[in-house]
Order: sequence, then structure tokens, then C-alpha cells
Amino acid sequence: MTAPQATGPIHLTQSAGNCVDNDSNLLEDGNKIEIAGCNGTPAQQFQVHNDGTIRNQGMCLNATNAGVDNRTPIELRTCDSSAGSQQFLPRADGGVYSPASGRCLDLGGFNTTPGTQLWLFGCNPSAAQRWTVPALGTAPLPVPVP
Repeated sequence: MTAPQATGPIHLTQSAGNCVDNDSNLLEDGNKIEIAGCNGTPAQQFQVHNDGTIRNQGMCLNATNAGVDNRTPIELRTCDSSAGSQQFLPRADGGVYSPASGRCLDLGGFNTTPGTQLWLFGCNPSAAQRWTVPALGTAPLPVPVP
């Protein structure tokens, strides 16, 4: 069992050398969340909170402009407990689900080129949506039955 707020890298399950990264390790609103080679820096240490947020160095992953459409970019933003755009829930199938949009965290086209920004996209079983995330002490969100 892990702590209620587990910390570690988030990496692509089928490409474990590629991690979610806070671009340039900048801690400012609007900084893009991208894919990069895993390097263990603070920019790649994410904390999965039991309030539904995923954080990097105290700031939250966020759907840009509270977007809910496919290809809405993922950015870093000051945490706001009322912002549905900051809710990201790990699922049992390795997906990371955004309840506000009904979509999942996605690496478009499974493009592992460093600097490729993550976005929201309709949940599907592709490798572009399968992540290994730090585990919470609670069970992951079950996969919806179609």
C-alpha cells in the first residue's frame, strides 16, 4: 500500500524510457506538459493526490482554458480545488481520465518526440493513452463498460 499522495514519474507503459515532463521545469501558469526522455529531475516527479489532482512541484495538471474537446492541450496551472479541468483520475486499464471532459490524457499519435505536448482525447485502448503512474493507496477508477 502506498501513501495517500504517491510521488514519482509518469511514463508511457509501452515506452518506459519516455516520461511526462514539466517543460523546462518552469513553475508558472500555462507551462506545457510534454513527453521527454526519463531523467529523474523534479520536472518529472508527479504527485497523484487523493483529491483527483496530479501535481508537479505544487502546481496542477490542467486542461487549457478548461477545454473539454479532443486535442485540448495539457498545461501546468496553480491548483484550484473548484477547477474540474484539474481533475485527472488513474484508471485500472492504465488510462488517466478527465471527468470534466469525459476524455483521457493522450500523447497524440504516440509521438514520443521530446517536447510533444500532451492533450485530451477520446478514451481508447491505444498505447498513446497507457500510462504508469505513482499508485495511490486507493483502488484506481474502474474502466467504464461500453
